[in-house]
Amino acid sequence: MRLLFLTLIAACAPRDQEPDATRYTRLVSMSSPSPADLAECEALDAPDLQGDCSLVVARQLAAGRGEPPETHCDTIRGEVWQAECYFMAAEDHNDDDNIEQAAAMCLKSALFDDHCSQHLWQRSLRVLTWKAGSGAFADRLPQARRLYRRWAPLLAAETDFPVRFWRRYYEGGFERSRALDLAACDAVSGEDRLRCRAAGTALFTRRIQEVLRLPRAAADLCASEPTAAALAAGGPPQFQGASDPDLDDAVAKLQQTYCADGVPLPGDLKPHDLPFDPAP
Repeated sequence: MRLLFLTLIAACAPRDQEPDATRYTRLVSMSSPSPADLAECEALDAPDLQGDCSLVVARQLAAGRGEPPETHCDTIRGEVWQAECYFMAAEDHNDDDNIEQAAAMCLKSALFDDHCSQHLWQRSLRVLTWKAGSGAFADRLPQARRLYRRWAPLLAAETDFPVRFWRRYYEGGFERSRALDLAACDAVSGEDRLRCRAAGTALFTRRIQEVLRLPRAAADLCASEPTAAALAAGGPPQFQGASDPDLDDAVAKLQQTYCADGVPLPGDLKPHDLPFDPAP
């Protein structure tokens, strides 16, 4: 009974006395908000609730009025939340195959422009090599080039698209292989071969980094000879790689970063600490 009484009191309380969490829940639950509701989101005290509320209400407001999804993004305070609004608008336009507007919204997403642009093309790129594997690199390359030419005029000048696109093409083909073998790159030539080898080496490096929090994995890395073949002989599945000078060099760099005198360096081993430029 007491709980019901308190609930009734809260329901009758003036809105300016509502707790942040209650006001947030009410605002984001509206199916047809008004500009006043968007302004009310901005009045919330908690920054995270304010930002998320503004994002949700701005998008609902645009949808309810039949406006483009980005219409109210620039009214959102907070760089991260405004960028997220443009990011989501880009995905909406991409779903409608309006690629010019999708790209334009990614470029307005500022903090997220590189990741946003990847969301526009990654699904189409992934289907080319992920299931077929690294053996399809040469056969699927013409399709990849056509996809590249579709997006390059929109994204290449202001994002890392030229590097990221080809890295993801080749990484996609390597991802399902337990043992990473750069010999698959011999099927392509010239700059494509360099891109392929760089992408495969980057993926091999990340696979190792991702398990280095496990004491046994870190110990195996540090005790190994600095070659891919030696590391593969005694380590976990993530350490599997065929003998190759580029993979050997990656093992040596990992050891320089994480090991000293054959043992892991003290302190937490953080994945992705090793800087690696996938560009050829």
